[in-house]
Amino acid sequence: MPNWCMNSATISGPVVVLENIVEAIKKNKMLEHFAPIGDWEYGLAVDMWGTKWEPEDVAYDLDADAGELRVSFDSAWAPPVDAYNTAMDRLGVEIQADYYEPGMMFVGSFDNGNDMSFEVDFTDETWRDKLPQDMIDAWDLDYEYENYLEWNNEEEDME
Repeated sequence: MPNWCMNSATISGPVVVLENIVEAIKKNKMLEHFAPIGDWEYGLAVDMWGTKWEPEDVAYDLDADAGELRVSFDSAWAPPVDAYNTAMDRLGVEIQADYYEPGMMFVGSFDNGNDMSFEVDFTDETWRDKLPQDMIDAWDLDYEYENYLEWNNEEEDME
């Protein structure tokens, strides 16, 4: 069972291309549509997509007037950054995405080929100073930190 990385992406491009992505999502083939690999094979999926499986719990909203497709989903262990890069070249789209992996404690953003990732270390009281505020806000990391502190206090009380 993998750790799940939460993802939120906005894909911009021609409506027909976005509609094709929606059709791929409906078939649980979004990453295959972005970066085709044919028959699934673990190493190839990781190399081509940046994650080992198609995403889970996919939700989407197509705004045809704006030429935008907003997608949220969970991916195994990491965001599908490699699939994003391929999709931009192959499909002629722009992709902006944010991601948070609470198990491995990292957060990041992808902006049209520029991927920035940051460690989230709640054991360090200055953790907020090391992260962009928009990422703290996007993933409600202040709330996550409060849960972390509460959980630690409960563990100490049990000892």
